[in-house]
Amino acid sequence: MKLSRSRVIAVSCCALMLAATAGLLIAGPLTPPGGPVASTMKTLAEVEPRIAINATNTPGDSDSVFKITQPGSYYLTGKLQGEFGKHGIEIALASQGAVTIDLRGFELVGGADSLTGVAVTNATATRVNLRDGTIRFWDQGGANLASVVGATVENVRFLNNYAGGLTTTKSRVINCEASSNSGHGFSLDDGSVIDGCVARLNTQHGVYADNDCTVLNGEYSNNSQSGVYFEYQGRAVNTNAAHNGLYGIGLVRGGTAEGCMLTGNTNAGIYAQSGLVRACTATGNGTGFHGSWTHFEECVASNNNGVGIYANGGTVVNRCLVNDNNSHGIDGGGHVQVLDSKSQYNSGDGIRLSLNGNTIRGNTCVTNAVFTDGAGIHMLTTDSVIEGNRVTGTDRGIDIDGERNVIIGNWCSDNTINWQFAANNIYGPIVDRSAVATAGVNGNSAVSTLGTTDPHANITY
Repeated sequence: MKLSRSRVIAVSCCALMLAATAGLLIAGPLTPPGGPVASTMKTLAEVEPRIAINATNTPGDSDSVFKITQPGSYYLTGKLQGEFGKHGIEIALASQGAVTIDLRGFELVGGADSLTGVAVTNATATRVNLRDGTIRFWDQGGANLASVVGATVENVRFLNNYAGGLTTTKSRVINCEASSNSGHGFSLDDGSVIDGCVARLNTQHGVYADNDCTVLNGEYSNNSQSGVYFEYQGRAVNTNAAHNGLYGIGLVRGGTAEGCMLTGNTNAGIYAQSGLVRACTATGNGTGFHGSWTHFEECVASNNNGVGIYANGGTVVNRCLVNDNNSHGIDGGGHVQVLDSKSQYNSGDGIRLSLNGNTIRGNTCVTNAVFTDGAGIHMLTTDSVIEGNRVTGTDRGIDIDGERNVIIGNWCSDNTINWQFAANNIYGPIVDRSAVATAGVNGNSAVSTLGTTDPHANITY
């Protein structure tokens, strides 16, 4: 094949350019320099100088097996056996600084009349890092780091300790376990975060969190009191709490729970005062959710032994599903709002509110009062609004026992009695369309078959 003149010129130019730059592409000399080659790597001791915990480096005293008095990084060389009247490892620094203790998978085992496995006994430690081991059978608790400004505890198991597993403040607790302790499994305070942990079979709460603490991605089960108990402004996210003796999660004086699973807790799945509970599921508890001045949003309460959601004093229930509970679906009252939720197949009333000033709007109640006489919506007292709800398949659709309630824009069908109101209530017209035959529609327009133009009419269909 013959090349054109232009292609010949182009190829020649490329060859000249390659020739001109060839010198730049030649590698340097491959012969190494003379003499020994020195390492540029640092040893572990140079990166983080570490001190063995032993009688020479960390001698104990009258109340400790070993005592750390200087900041630094320490490691355990074997199992530590507790002694009468002594802490296992005491941290009492002579000057401020940080201490790291690597248990290296070993155990600190207490015994009768021992003190604490790891204890900080003065306030000079600015930070403590404790990791990778097991602390068990200590009479005054597994580890007490409460006097430290901040701590990190990671991959440590606290088992069978008296006076609780771990006590700490302003700390991060990661991938730890606290089981079969007398007292709380974990006791946290002052902004601590606990992530990916397990607490089981403790005689008090699995986690007791005092002030502004966060619990993430954990499992807290079979504790004698609550799985997680927040004293003030706590936050639980993606937390499972099952078969605890009191609550799965307790939110006292504010706090939030989001994406949590609550199963088989004796009193309630979540108990909340002035809290926010979002996208949580409660199954098989005494009560699914129990709230005062709390906002429940997109929650599911199913197959609980009592009420699905008990909503008291200013609580909002919004876009929730409540089904197959052994009592009322939603109960409570007193300036409560139940909005855009569904209550179905509950043994008692679908929605039952007492006290005054409630709003029940936009809900669907289907086949409630399964095993007893009841109502889809049951209002016991006064000054409430029942608006835009759909109620089907129950003994009584909407049952109003009190006075001065407003009932407008609701839809009832297939109830034994669709509407039952006491005297002295305010309601829109009730229009019976249950037996009306209507023509089909095929086109762009049709006349109304509602039988009314009143926007406040209640419809039987």
